[in-house]
Amino acid sequence: MLELHDGCIQSIYAIGLTLESCRRVLDKDPAQAARSLAEAGANLNLVIQDLRAFITQEQRAPYSEQQFMAEIERIIPQPQEGVPQFAVDIDRAIIPGLTADEAAHVLRIAREAVSNIVRHSSAKSARLSLERRGEAVRLEVIDDGVGIAQPPRAGLGLGLHHIEARARKLRGRANVAAAERGIRVAIEFPHRA
Repeated sequence: MLELHDGCIQSIYAIGLTLESCRRVLDKDPAQAARSLAEAGANLNLVIQDLRAFITQEQRAPYSEQQFMAEIERIIPQPQEGVPQFAVDIDRAIIPGLTADEAAHVLRIAREAVSNIVRHSSAKSARLSLERRGEAVRLEVIDDGVGIAQPPRAGLGLGLHHIEARARKLRGRANVAAAERGIRVAIEFPHRA
């Protein structure tokens, strides 16, 4: 359930956003609509590949830097009305040292956090970062939206439970808290260079 929810379902949701954007610009900018349709089709094919790998329990190969960054690009929504602008700051030197499972968990956590921002935050801007902190790696996703009720544990949604479960699988911890404005999801896990 964790893999389906955090992977395929979130990807399909993002494809839906792309298609919704396409519908809004269809008459005004047919070329942009065609690009959006092509993007949605390509991303749908990737979801199908993910589902096949899940069904066959295919072992993942480690992500190359290019593959990892392509996944990050898929996670971040395209600029459009009603969707926050995302800044991305990835320390690419971390990527080669991640195992296939570590990279997959980091990407699924990022996808869930970004999806929550897009669906629930009413944010104007957000930031996704991946950085080294001593002998640990920290993934942080923060927005300037409406935030969450304090304490965040009360009524913690399924997606946030999945973020915590994935953090534990990384031998780390998750921290979901109110930011100055909005919410901060931070995952830190041990990782030697």
